[in-house]
Amino acid sequence: MDDGSVRVRASPVLTLAVLVFYAFAIPVAPLDVIGEMSEAADKKCAAAKASPLDPNLPVGRTVAGTLLPGPG
Repeated sequence: MDDGSVRVRASPVLTLAVLVFYAFAIPVAPLDVIGEMSEAADKKCAAAKASPLDPNLPVGRTVAGTLLPGPG
């Protein structure tokens, strides 16, 4: 008897393709997350590095003040 329902058979090739996709996707996903975390950490370290020193440090000091720094 035909009750109007459609029977669908899963293709073994399609099933194999989906399984192969998941077999590669599952190990790659954590690697992608680790890579993004590494990039974020690198950016954070680069931002936290001290700014370069002023190349003209003795500005406002006399020659004697640079040669013989005294107390205070």
